[in-house]
Amino acid sequence: MSYDEGVEAFVTECSELLEEMESALLEWEENVGSGATDPDIINRIFRAMHTIKGSAGLFGFEEIISFTHVAESLMSEIRKGDIAVTSAIASCLIKCKDHVEQMVAALGGAPNPDPKETEEILVQLNGFLNKGGSSEGESQGSSMQTDFVQIQESTSNEKKYFDITYYLDENCFREGFDPASFMRGLKELGTCSNWMALVDRCPNLCDLEPDACFLGWSLRLVGDTNEDEIREVFEFSEGTQLQIQMSGDGAASTEQAVSNNSEEAQVESAPSVEINKPVDVPRQTDVVEAAEKEEKEGAKKQKTKTQPQIRVDAVKLDRLINLVGEMVTMQTEVARLADQTRRDDLIENVSGMNSILEEVRESALGLRMIAIGSTLEKFRRVVRDVSKQLDKKINLEIRGGETELDKAVIEQINDPLMHMLRNGMDHGIELPEERLAAGKPEAGTILLNAYHEAGAIVIEIVDDGKGLDKDRLMAKGLERGIFTLNQQLTDSEIYGVIFEAGFSTSQTISNLSGRGVGMDVVRRNIEALRGQIDVESVLGKGTRFIIRIPLTLSIIDGFLVRVKSEEYVVPLAAINECIAMERSEIVDRSDGHNLMNYRDEFLPLIYLDEFLMLNDSAQAMADGTAENSEANIVVVEFAGKRIGFVVDELLGEIQAVIKPLGRVFHGMKWVSGFTILGGGNVALIFDIPGLIKEATDQDAEKFHQDAMPNSLMTPVGGDSHGPALH
Repeated sequence: MSYDEGVEAFVTECSELLEEMESALLEWEENVGSGATDPDIINRIFRAMHTIKGSAGLFGFEEIISFTHVAESLMSEIRKGDIAVTSAIASCLIKCKDHVEQMVAALGGAPNPDPKETEEILVQLNGFLNKGGSSEGESQGSSMQTDFVQIQESTSNEKKYFDITYYLDENCFREGFDPASFMRGLKELGTCSNWMALVDRCPNLCDLEPDACFLGWSLRLVGDTNEDEIREVFEFSEGTQLQIQMSGDGAASTEQAVSNNSEEAQVESAPSVEINKPVDVPRQTDVVEAAEKEEKEGAKKQKTKTQPQIRVDAVKLDRLINLVGEMVTMQTEVARLADQTRRDDLIENVSGMNSILEEVRESALGLRMIAIGSTLEKFRRVVRDVSKQLDKKINLEIRGGETELDKAVIEQINDPLMHMLRNGMDHGIELPEERLAAGKPEAGTILLNAYHEAGAIVIEIVDDGKGLDKDRLMAKGLERGIFTLNQQLTDSEIYGVIFEAGFSTSQTISNLSGRGVGMDVVRRNIEALRGQIDVESVLGKGTRFIIRIPLTLSIIDGFLVRVKSEEYVVPLAAINECIAMERSEIVDRSDGHNLMNYRDEFLPLIYLDEFLMLNDSAQAMADGTAENSEANIVVVEFAGKRIGFVVDELLGEIQAVIKPLGRVFHGMKWVSGFTILGGGNVALIFDIPGLIKEATDQDAEKFHQDAMPNSLMTPVGGDSHGPALH
């Protein structure tokens, strides 16, 4: 591994550790007021800062080392119970986390953090260390300070003695580890003496490898520490063989301490390394054998608990997905040619290859699927900061964090979710006194919920705030010319006006919202992902935003249909079933709406050839000039509602590689892309939500009536209303 690759790995690791640290800090801050602090949370915070400091030591990033050392020392005192947990400490450590994040980002070319800010945070951290947790504006009382001093005095008298022997891994230098970093780490735990280099593993000169490490060291460590903290110093080098023997502690070791005082003082003033002198510790062969046995047993246990992981560059992963997509296209053509040969053996082998390729495709796409929980958890910090800024009390509840989504989709959905969350906290959640006056809890709640639904992921943002005022939105829409006076609108259409560019009902402009920009960008970004956003609200109770987005943007399972001479792809995940029926069973109503009896329900139908202006099927049927008496109907389901598409022929399932459309097609909201079929033909891929919306809009414009005011779609189970707002 080169130095640059090592730094890149360090930055990636630090980002993950800082995310974990922030999550633990926010959870810790919430529990400070109750007085109950989970030791595991404190350990997570300490471990993150300790690991960052240790990793920085391997590369010699002294600024990061010195800064994180102070924060680590504070967490160490808290972990031992010497400093009481306070909200002021939690807030300071959150600032500390942000500052370390800036320092790490600076390694990748970002601006360096302000030195004055660094100094201010260090002064605050040292203030907590020196005063036992109290700071300006938050005194813990003289008794706590006295107890803290007494604890320091008592612990300083209870030093422990450890005889340490360690051999570094043979690949230590090759992997970029600096042996001096381990020595520095040990010196931070106490007084080190009797340093001796161990050369019993060194081979003959002819077998010596210049870039291999064969050395070991032995020493005595005196300090108020324990075996776990010593082992943490070596946790970054997996191949290190380590043996620790505790010689004594407290009063039991007083005589030994006195006898070694003069020798230790001499060693501290002038450290010596005796290369060839035998070490006065257990025989090195015994030490090595014991260490190797312990390492093998530990590795064996580790294999049973965890699976090895490897980091892959996102660019390489995207390249793999693209290549798999090309293979899918070629496989379709091979299958077509095999069918033409009519050779059973060839058709059978091609079918087997198709099954394997499908598994390869699923595995490749699975590599890019990640749980959305890590993205949603980041919003806890947003809620914490914004609630303090607005002087509101807001709790964030997250559900469905294990729901997986394509990494590319997660990256693009982050900003829309961020804006909607901030907008909800500003406009939706009331001030504590307003909530109490309305009979609500003082603290508002925002729910982020994610789950799968018919080949898509649904993300709900629900708040228990004031809700949307439908009458006010209608009046504002009329004022802006968005609505007309006699226009028949559904609740969803009225609520949807908040996504219009420049639309805002806020009386004041804040740092968060009120300028009428942002929500229109939210809708555009979601539609760019072939998604859809709906709004439900109850005045005085709250609001629910429902976002539906496809799971992946690369390859889909589709169903090929023919409309006249053209072929189209319907996403398989949206299809409920395909049926064939007599055209006479279709009810052609006088108002132009075509219906069929579908399992004792009226199912609205759309003739795709009429919609695509290929032919007027409804008129042809009325005139008796329809091509045949049988209709092929594809029943699709979306957002809990069903609708049927009438096509000429059902051609069967295919794997479709989604190709982006050119700019000339940007106005066609009902098309998500195109795919290349086996014969080289191009087939458009339907975007089901967009197709339904476009067909409904055309229908409303054509007939100018409100015979079916809630849209053409029939709800599953016959319910015309969406889920209740809790």
